[in-house]
Amino acid sequence: MTSTVPRTKVGLLTAASALGIASPGFIHHGLAAIGPFLIAAFTLSKSSYGFLVSAFSLVGAISSPTLGTLADRIGGVRLLRWAFALAIGVSVGMALAPNILVLFGVAMIGGLTASAANPATNTLIGSHVPVHRRGIIVGIKQAGGPLGIAAAGAAMPAIADTWGWEWAVLSGAVLPAIGLVLLWWSGAKPGERRPRRDRTTAREPLGPRITILTINATAVGWGLGAILGFISVYGVEEIGMAETTAGALLTVVGVIGVGARLMWGAIADRTRGSTGLLAAMSTVALASGLGIWASSSAGVGLLIVSTVLFGTSAMAWNAVGMLAVIREASRERAGAASGVVVFGFLGGLTLGPWAFGTLIDLTNGYTASFVMVAVSFVVSIAILAVRPRGAT
Repeated sequence: MTSTVPRTKVGLLTAASALGIASPGFIHHGLAAIGPFLIAAFTLSKSSYGFLVSAFSLVGAISSPTLGTLADRIGGVRLLRWAFALAIGVSVGMALAPNILVLFGVAMIGGLTASAANPATNTLIGSHVPVHRRGIIVGIKQAGGPLGIAAAGAAMPAIADTWGWEWAVLSGAVLPAIGLVLLWWSGAKPGERRPRRDRTTAREPLGPRITILTINATAVGWGLGAILGFISVYGVEEIGMAETTAGALLTVVGVIGVGARLMWGAIADRTRGSTGLLAAMSTVALASGLGIWASSSAGVGLLIVSTVLFGTSAMAWNAVGMLAVIREASRERAGAASGVVVFGFLGGLTLGPWAFGTLIDLTNGYTASFVMVAVSFVVSIAILAVRPRGAT
């Protein structure tokens, strides 16, 4: 470990890393939290709305491998600074968008903040945190994701209802601004830039375990993105909830997800392998997704219970999944491996809401969409049964 941060300031670096994860989560899932407002404001179909929610992740998925490699070259400090600044700019840009096409475009640019977050923060942790503390630190920083979602679900519908959707998306600038201050306060110094790779020299392969993690991440991201993108709309249309109450479902997922990521991170610290934990999380996510579907006939009680279970499972994937990446990848390729796995995860988050909304429009109902979600979690479990030699 070549730490440039005093031990007393590791907490500040951890908080900045958590906000690095929280900022894109707040912006992205904030669009889902105010979904009913956006559908009404722009007269959107379900498939168009699903694409709006997906637009943020689309560029993020495509750019993840490149930004992962960039993290290895320029270091986590520089990349995280850039991601915070871009998140502020995207929030302002969406608030000023004169029409839905501009909102789409700015949201897609915002996807770069999502693809930069994990490679930047994983590189920071790999360089500045002792091995025996990485599990809990990764859990804390990955808790930033559901924390951002919880904050978006609590704040954005209320802001949109009071002052309009423009002010709601503008609130996305708050978390990255705080993150920039904490990163500076931590005293973390950018390391030396590494030279570009000589393309005539073969790179160390990432290995089959990273491939398995990428497929697992894609499947989990698909189901997670679909549920997060439409749970508020589903609550309004199928259960009759008010818009602000349905938006609060994301807060429930987020708040539970914060504790779940801390819990799973602490468990992972005491567990040599990650496969069993990832399989258990996907199994609970599968059951809770089916429970959310059944709540249209069983009532709001089942919806709340299933939403809580979903928060403890699918929302916590990043804590174990990102620790698995740090464990499996060499230090020199931690950023690249993170980028590849994040590519899969964000790819799932991108396609999940769009596919969910498109199936609603095609079938005039939610049945096919929830079957798709169930299949995605089944795939995430099945791929973990593939055990290359030396896999954990």
